[in-house]
Amino acid sequence: MGTWGHGDRGHGVGDMAAMGRWGWRSGDGAVGTNIVTLDPPWMPVFVWERVTLTCHGPGAPVPTRWFEGDRLLKLAESDRLQVSRTRRGSSSYRCQRHGAATSRVHWCILVQRDPRAHPRPSLADWLVLQVPAQALLEGDTPWLRCQGWGDAKVTRVRFYREQEELGGPTRENDSLLAGWQVSAPVAVTPEGAPLTLSCLSRLSPLRP
Repeated sequence: MGTWGHGDRGHGVGDMAAMGRWGWRSGDGAVGTNIVTLDPPWMPVFVWERVTLTCHGPGAPVPTRWFEGDRLLKLAESDRLQVSRTRRGSSSYRCQRHGAATSRVHWCILVQRDPRAHPRPSLADWLVLQVPAQALLEGDTPWLRCQGWGDAKVTRVRFYREQEELGGPTRENDSLLAGWQVSAPVAVTPEGAPLTLSCLSRLSPLRP
């Protein structure tokens, strides 16, 4: 695995002292769980491409703790963190705003290397197939995107699933997939007296 480049590597005595001063909570008594999002909201990304992680949810946005794996990466005076990858590989990130529980792991997966480093790069080296950088829930209609190195313009893209083309070439570089439904429909046939039905739902904790 490679490393991410950022402005402040690791943490020092000052960060540890600040953590003690702010009284971070590990879970008990915390007001809720934070969520990490990625901007641009796509993955995987190219090597050297700069992305911004944002910590959403309850708690005060300043300061924010950022973790890479199980290691405290930075105690930041912002709920945003800019990172860029210098090598192929993957890294997991979590965040914690003051007064809230630590977020679930957010994976930033990077598989595409710098095509300029290849002695004879093919067309595939300059393109990467991307999916939304968020949890997909049942019924979602996710987009696929074909992204070129250095934001190069990509048109007339064909998408395939198991060697079968999906809908022909597109004018742009993205394609919308059909939603995935696994819950069985429920049929209710009331008899006798009038019946009132209600449905209680909650927002997914995986969405900001």
